[in-house]
Amino acid sequence: RPGDFEWYYLWRLCKRSLLTPTIQTDSPALGVALSPDGKTLACGGMDGEVLLINTSTRQMRKLGNHASQVFSVAFSPDGTLLASGSGDRTVRLWDMRTARQIQQITNYTDWVRSVDFSPDGKLLAVGSFDGQVGLWNVARREFEWRSEDSRYVVAVAFSPDGRIIASANHGFQEPGIPAGIKLRDA
Repeated sequence: RPGDFEWYYLWRLCKRSLLTPTIQTDSPALGVALSPDGKTLACGGMDGEVLLINTSTRQMRKLGNHASQVFSVAFSPDGTLLASGSGDRTVRLWDMRTARQIQQITNYTDWVRSVDFSPDGKLLAVGSFDGQVGLWNVARREFEWRSEDSRYVVAVAFSPDGRIIASANHGFQEPGIPAGIKLRDA
């Protein structure tokens, strides 16, 4: 019955999205990531901007730009770094303490669609539309390895123990290229 406490409690649980305000940005967000402490939301936009949003105050600030849309953002496990992957064929690493770009990886011939840090934060998995899956050593600023993955890599992810990298690709854009998921040792 509408007057009962239980009904109201269940309604609030089911309608929580109606009670949470939407954060408005100037450009559609294509990639989002929460910092490990939950205090910062990073957004990669269609306009190439990387935004940081305080999750308590909803205050926004611009971290930096890519030359094209930002598809993926990921925080390092300790929250000191942010990686962003873009349609400008680059990955950028940002120092969250200084809010400055500290590295740029440019060895791609097509969109960088996905980035993910290893659980220890030492490695960055990168997947791109040119079919590459790469494992970037953050400290040495070089690839541990790169692998062709067919085409159109849309997602990469580390296992919780950091031993396996999963990648997903889709083949709907070219006949004869099957969609699939690959697992490989990190």
